[in-house]
Amino acid sequence: MSTSGPSATAKQQAGHIAYLIRQAQEACRTNIGQISDPKAQALFETVAEVLEGTMRALQHYQQGSEAAWQFTSSTGEGEPRIQHTPEGQRLPPQGPQPPVVTDMAPDISEKFPPSRLYTEVPEE
Repeated sequence: MSTSGPSATAKQQAGHIAYLIRQAQEACRTNIGQISDPKAQALFETVAEVLEGTMRALQHYQQGSEAAWQFTSSTGEGEPRIQHTPEGQRLPPQGPQPPVVTDMAPDISEKFPPSRLYTEVPEE
């Protein structure tokens, strides 16, 4: 699968990336059997599982099976559109925002100055 040129569609490019990820996932699982270090084996298995999730996301994008990946044009190409905001999530506010006012300011005085940061150069 070599569809990654500038004339390839976004879905074709996603398919190419999915192919490359599948190869990396297979390499991770092959390496698990070739090494004896249990921590390295766990690492490679974790990487393979993360790549599986990434593959699933690319497949959802290609199929348009998630609301966020459904396209605005009838050809199936273009910018993905968001149909709804998931419950419990809010869109970030648009435009300039007023400064946040809080009553949780630190209580600093000359008698009790704040502690020095470890990155500060000591006074001589």
